[in-house]
Amino acid sequence: MNTYKLFLAVMACFICLAPSTALASPPLATDPDFAAIDAYVTARMKDLRIPGVAIGIVQGDRIAYLKGFGIADPSGRPMTPQTSFRLASVSKTMTALAIMQLVEAGTLELDAPVQRYLPWFRVARQTATALDESSTITIRHLIYHTSGIPQSAGYDNFFNGDLSDAALERNVRRLAQVTLNRPVGTTYQYANLNYDVLGLIVQTVSGQSYEVYVQEYILTPLAMQESFTSQAEAYAAGMATGYRQWFGFPIPVLLPDDRAARPSSFLISSAEDLTHLLIAELNGGRYGNGTILSPEGIAVTQLPITPIGNTDLRAGMGMDVGQVNGVNIAGKTGGTANYNARIVLAPLDGWGVVVLANTFDIGLGDQFDTMANGIAAILVSGQKPDVLPAPIGGGNAAMKFILAAVAVFQIVTIFRVHRVLRSASRDWHWLARHIGVPLALDVILALLLLVAGPRFMNTPLNFLFYFAPDLFWLTIAVVIIPFSRDILKGLLMLRSLRAIQSARLAYR
Repeated sequence: MNTYKLFLAVMACFICLAPSTALASPPLATDPDFAAIDAYVTARMKDLRIPGVAIGIVQGDRIAYLKGFGIADPSGRPMTPQTSFRLASVSKTMTALAIMQLVEAGTLELDAPVQRYLPWFRVARQTATALDESSTITIRHLIYHTSGIPQSAGYDNFFNGDLSDAALERNVRRLAQVTLNRPVGTTYQYANLNYDVLGLIVQTVSGQSYEVYVQEYILTPLAMQESFTSQAEAYAAGMATGYRQWFGFPIPVLLPDDRAARPSSFLISSAEDLTHLLIAELNGGRYGNGTILSPEGIAVTQLPITPIGNTDLRAGMGMDVGQVNGVNIAGKTGGTANYNARIVLAPLDGWGVVVLANTFDIGLGDQFDTMANGIAAILVSGQKPDVLPAPIGGGNAAMKFILAAVAVFQIVTIFRVHRVLRSASRDWHWLARHIGVPLALDVILALLLLVAGPRFMNTPLNFLFYFAPDLFWLTIAVVIIPFSRDILKGLLMLRSLRAIQSARLAYR
């Protein structure tokens, strides 16, 4: 018996005791309240100012509900279940399936070090004398987010527009400059780069590009005909336009494609296509005549393994598993700046839900999640969960209002420059107090907001530019306005000194 078969045998015993498993025989509901779901979705779209949403619901091995709400783009084109969206981190679910396919084929081992498949793989050393820890990172560590790779790693490379064949490998090689911030294999820390490494392993072991592999072994067997591994192809076929939230209002924007992060964030699909994936997840890897994984393999992907922080959820393979709104689920959320996606499986109850939205607000991720979670609760228990309305100003509203107030105050101080310049003798003490000290404080403020703040929050400025443009530009304004005031003060001071000098020369 090889290692993987032994692993499956052990897991099969555990599956019998697990609270949520794809192998259970669910009691299927016969009369779901789809009218309540329509009303719920419409209300949430209004609260969150979402231009368009596509919903898919499966029951057992059939599609029970498909519907589009709102618009797909600024032209007013109606949203449909066949409209495609960027999946963001829901892409990880497919990458996990690809890994398990190769495990079942015997060409990959979950507990093998990454360097078995990528011999050059490295992370930065902790100190000059520390051992290179990259050799201890295994595929299992990557798939359950216990590699120690920081969450922010790769954020500065997002939306880089690199569509070359070397993009994915180039992205993974950048880990050689990334220092692990936790011991390998200890605690959960979500990081996109974990799954980009997995995607490169799929590419290397299979001998074909990640995109070709996913198309051949996942999308085609599941008859996912409105799914794409290229944004250009998806847009040509009618992909929804994505919207970014500015102070709570959606603004359309076209952002670059990114092959470097395709396995973690840049696959594209529709609500209808994703119902095929959900059916396979609920039915032992089968959809129609297509099979993507064995029943045992599917069950393993849905097992709750690694505790996720202080939540009641645990990481599965490309999914989070636990209880939400009283429902045992396996689900995955994704958001990439101008799209939001979530899939939810309720295996014990036989339901699956996909919700795709063509907007995103980095501060309202939980609010978006409640739409799919709420639909699952309606299906399973008939109860619509209470949901707080979105705050005025969108996500991170308090921070936006604080920065806006600071910017207004700074603008007011500009109008006081003339009065300050008229009120002093302009000796060295005056220059230090009114020119030097403010300039030094403004430099400190700029360093805090543009350097120290992003490092402390593990959020590079270019990531903020894409995911929270309103916060980004408010931050830039709070830095630029004081320097504009300093420049104005300096120019007026220089003009005043020249006038004084001219007067002295004329007096002589």
